[in-house]
Amino acid sequence: MSNDLLSIDEKRRYKSLCNRISKEYSNVENSSLKISFYLYEIYKKKYFSIGDFKNIYDFAYYHFGLSRATCNNFINVIEKFALKDESGNVILNDENKLIDGFERFAFSKLCLLVSVNLSLEDILKIFDPVMSARTIREKKRELKGLSAGSDKVEIDDEDEIEEKEKKKPVKEKPNQFVVKKMFKDDFDKILNEEADKNLFADFNKMFDSIKAMYPDKNIEIEISIVC
Repeated sequence: MSNDLLSIDEKRRYKSLCNRISKEYSNVENSSLKISFYLYEIYKKKYFSIGDFKNIYDFAYYHFGLSRATCNNFINVIEKFALKDESGNVILNDENKLIDGFERFAFSKLCLLVSVNLSLEDILKIFDPVMSARTIREKKRELKGLSAGSDKVEIDDEDEIEEKEKKKPVKEKPNQFVVKKMFKDDFDKILNEEADKNLFADFNKMFDSIKAMYPDKNIEIEISIVC
């Protein structure tokens, strides 16, 4: 559609929508950084073991559907760019601060920069927060080409990392249903009643029918029964 065919109100609406998208996208970037700090703390302090998970990847996938590669990106961004104490440990508090200079980069751009094996000072010299993601990728490819035969600059391609991570086994969400029973009377007595056993059989049939409808989905159903 030509701009000439748009009314003044439509053009104003267009600008308004663009501004709203920018605002919401900024919120997503800020939220992603916060999530990275929270995830890093769970990883560093091994809180994932509270839920009987063997590692942070199983925890992140089970609870939030995060792939191993995405989880890696979140953790590596904090490991590389977060503010650290005198011992070199990431400062974990509610302030969630980054090293000076890197707080100006959008989170998605930090994810691109995390694989650049240069000093932080050199990264800030070469890359600028106003660069587009495409420009950053192009600059990384240039550096990768210049680093051929040199051990001073090592840059991994994100697509190669993603492909490698896909091949690693990840704990799948189980197909299951959970029946939470809350009874005013004695729990064990009611649990043993034949009627209750039949009820469980009905739940199993329902669950099997749902699985048949969505064979490629991981399904979890939680039912609360109050008697």
